[in-house]
Amino acid sequence: MNIKNKFGRLVTNIANLVTNGLAQGEIDRTGAEKIVTSGMPELLRRAAADGAVLLENDGVLPLRENTKIALFGVTGYESHYVGYGSGGDVNNPYAVSFSQGIENCDRLSLDAELAGKYKNWLEKNPINHGFWAHWPFYFPEMPLDIQSVKSARDSADVAVVVIGRSSGEDRDCKLKKGSWFIADDEDAMLRNVTAEFDRVILLLNIGGIMDMSILEKYKEKLGAVMIVWQGGMESGNAAADLLCGNVNPSGRLTDTIAKRYEDYPSSANFGGDDFNEYKEDIYVGYRYFETFAKEKVLYPFGYGIGYTDFELEMLKAEKTDGGFEFRVKVKNIGNADGREVVQLYLRKPCGKLGNPEMCLVSFGKTETLKGGEAEELELSADMYQLSSYDEQASAYIIEKGRYEFFVGKNVRDCKSVYTFEQENDEIFSRCMQAAAPIEKFDVIKAEEKDGKRVAESRTVRPREYSLKDRIP
Repeated sequence: MNIKNKFGRLVTNIANLVTNGLAQGEIDRTGAEKIVTSGMPELLRRAAADGAVLLENDGVLPLRENTKIALFGVTGYESHYVGYGSGGDVNNPYAVSFSQGIENCDRLSLDAELAGKYKNWLEKNPINHGFWAHWPFYFPEMPLDIQSVKSARDSADVAVVVIGRSSGEDRDCKLKKGSWFIADDEDAMLRNVTAEFDRVILLLNIGGIMDMSILEKYKEKLGAVMIVWQGGMESGNAAADLLCGNVNPSGRLTDTIAKRYEDYPSSANFGGDDFNEYKEDIYVGYRYFETFAKEKVLYPFGYGIGYTDFELEMLKAEKTDGGFEFRVKVKNIGNADGREVVQLYLRKPCGKLGNPEMCLVSFGKTETLKGGEAEELELSADMYQLSSYDEQASAYIIEKGRYEFFVGKNVRDCKSVYTFEQENDEIFSRCMQAAAPIEKFDVIKAEEKDGKRVAESRTVRPREYSLKDRIP
């Protein structure tokens, strides 16, 4: 361990002593606090596996039985289990790393020589988890010589590379390497591994989205890419279940992954020390990209693939007294067992208020279906979801026009299943101004021009009430 790392760990130890140990792993739980409730490990393991999102797979996954894995990346041996911060500093009774999960799996094995090198290096260079508000963004990589990579190539069947990022309170990504961007040592690791191995799987042990341009850079070299998130104390066992096919990936993206940071609508206004303007207004995430910037998307909202495929059949789509009801038959038309997520989207008229192109209004997930099995899912939407907030009138309005429902597997892969015509503008509910901005500023608003929604702007309505008069 070099002088800088030794000093950093000394500062961390002193800080954690003073703050009563506010960093992961700094408090040793004893006695009753280490009791693991019956059934809890199985539940956590399945939840972590079910939430993983498979982004790419050229057939390398699932791994066949008795596959030997060369596991690269420090995070593969000391993983990010949860985020840091008030809710993240959970002193768990145990935690299973990715390397331990692979070792626990009777269908997979770990390249012992490579694993030994990582474990020895970590003993001499232990991870410095930092202290309150000074947690690391990522864990620095072990220097990887090309001979070690070649030796692992000759011994193992496939390479699994793990890249991780911390998350949590005060851990928003910074626009620098080792945070939003891939670090130089991570890039070197990927470059060396993809140069020697024909089959490479990338696991992303992250709590939020990072720069995904690495996937474009190494696209021809990566056989599979999966976001395994931060799955808690059963993370490693869950990852092994996914790799060997005991569990079919069925998680879906809750974010839109854009090609560049600058493509996100908040990028120009986020990060100010004194003041930030919320210029994207309702156009957050997929609402912005699907309305104005489809070409800037790398992976769309709701996206995720698996080891099998599903066929969707609409059985019912109708209006009811309180809204709309839909019934979808989901059939597994592949060979592997798996679950599917069915998503219901609504396209509102652009109208005077300016609505996004698509809005998610409901979704459902099947149980595990074997090949040939089917399940029916019920989805619904109420009339409130047709309404839009009119800032000037302080009311939710269902605007006149055509409302169209779509059912599918993500925001890009969905089909029109029902349309509804609203004949007149209708006030759904009246409100009153609350938490309105003090100053005027401009925000994005959609306007329809030549049948297409384009980004214009409007000025927000500032506060017109006195808190002194409103609060007795």
